[in-house]
Amino acid sequence: MQANHIFRIYYLGTPLFMLADYLLGFPMRVAGIEEPGLRLIYYLFCIGCAVALWLWPVRTILLALAESSINIFLLIYSVMAPIFHLGSALTSGEPMPETITSAGLINFIITGGILAFGFHSITSSLQGTK
Repeated sequence: MQANHIFRIYYLGTPLFMLADYLLGFPMRVAGIEEPGLRLIYYLFCIGCAVALWLWPVRTILLALAESSINIFLLIYSVMAPIFHLGSALTSGEPMPETITSAGLINFIITGGILAFGFHSITSSLQGTK
């Protein structure tokens, strides 16, 4: 199976991830975004990526690398932000913030896998091997 097909399946599956998020409360595709409205915008962005991949298949790997990089950044931020606020939580007596959830871990595995696969695919194509 070619890399382009894997990326297309990944992005065309976005509505399924969206359903799992809104019906089951399990945001495994965009666990780094807490606000439901912002998650919806990100899901729409991913659906836009699927349309772009369909229209411009030559750009598939670059688009997947860009989107996965954004998603990894959001996930890392969602893990680090509570850690940065640990001091204020400890001094004010507030409950300890949660740093990583099971949805976040699954999100990291999925997104990291796509990012690594995209990076490997693009470096292989630049070297002239497949």
